[in-house]
Amino acid sequence: MKDFRTKPNRTGYQIDVPPGGDPMRAYKRLKNMLKKDGVLEEYKERQSYQKPSFKRRERKKKRDRIIKQLTRDAEAERGMGFPKR
Repeated sequence: MKDFRTKPNRTGYQIDVPPGGDPMRAYKRLKNMLKKDGVLEEYKERQSYQKPSFKRRERKKKRDRIIKQLTRDAEAERGMGFPKR
């Protein structure tokens, strides 16, 4: 059962709160929509100027972290390496 319906809106996001509905639940839904679309992350990035070299370096660090985590998970599934304590 959906209590909160989203409506397409040209100016932004809109969430209806039914009478007697929980506004915090609607707020959480709105936050999740913004996070999924990357709006909040883009807003934080645009608050100050970042050099292109810094952006490249950050993307590489993020990519390396993800690769490291995936390889660690794959090795753990195969039973390789030492168990974590």
